[in-house]
Amino acid sequence: MRRRKRWTTIERDLRAARGPLLAGVDEVGRGPIAGPVVACAVIMPPHTRAIAGVDDSKRLTHDQRVRLSVIIRERAVAYAIGAASVHEIDRINIYQASALAMQRALRRLRVTPDHVVIDGRVMRTLPIPHTAVVHVTPGASASRALPSSPKSRVTSS
Repeated sequence: MRRRKRWTTIERDLRAARGPLLAGVDEVGRGPIAGPVVACAVIMPPHTRAIAGVDDSKRLTHDQRVRLSVIIRERAVAYAIGAASVHEIDRINIYQASALAMQRALRRLRVTPDHVVIDGRVMRTLPIPHTAVVHVTPGASASRALPSSPKSRVTSS
């Protein structure tokens, strides 16, 4: 039986430098511009192991994402969803709309994170201090698994 991983070195180092509450933030809907862009922010407990199976949600089946989204919501310190509409995407472009969805998700968290980790590149227009990680971390993966499950059925906690 495989042991579940603890947090990555990046996440451990950020917790030591910035504080224990890291929010992983990611968005879905940016690629195939066919609807709103939805972002999710998740703060997982720092002293527990990462959830088995939470890695790149693109490799998960629909049933696996749904199962993991339930576990993530049960274990998360806090999670929240933010979105930007098709109208906003058309008005400000997909890049800016992604940043807007992320900001909305972060503002809706019931706990303020010490720092934010996003999957991908640094977003110059995201006014919140953050670290961009190209290789997916467990925290960012948890944030991706929630909006990847049926978007309309995920609510904030």
